[in-house]
Amino acid sequence: MLFVNHIFAGTHTFEAKRRLLNSIGYDIGAGTKVVGPLHCSGKLTVGRDCWIGHDLSVEGNGTVTIGDRCDIAPSVTFLTGGHAIGPSERRAGTGESYSIEVGSGTWIGARTTILRSIRIGEGCVVAACACVARDVPDNVLAGGVPARVIRRLES
Repeated sequence: MLFVNHIFAGTHTFEAKRRLLNSIGYDIGAGTKVVGPLHCSGKLTVGRDCWIGHDLSVEGNGTVTIGDRCDIAPSVTFLTGGHAIGPSERRAGTGESYSIEVGSGTWIGARTTILRSIRIGEGCVVAACACVARDVPDNVLAGGVPARVIRRLES
């Protein structure tokens, strides 16, 4: 990760970064460009011909699956771990792992946070700074805190 996050960070050497990430256990599709740095404590799978902006973060030990031709803007966070609500002595109860899926063709705006086990549909736009806490259907613009469907988009 040192090479991807420090030596090769930025908008160059995309193929070298993709190969390095694949060699250390990530599944990054052909033609995908990762700007870096990247922080990932879970499992990350990215499809073909995507753009992954700087400071992508996968927090928790769950999984994130991103489809083909997706654009992920800078500083997007996927939260794939959390806790059940525990008793009053300690509210952060039993640990949980989540799976997040982003459908092909989707664009996720800068500083968006995506929570828990959800699916963002195909062909969506998620507005910058949104907090996505529930599923988003195909071909919609979603935004806000918490994110909600703002309008349908043409297929």
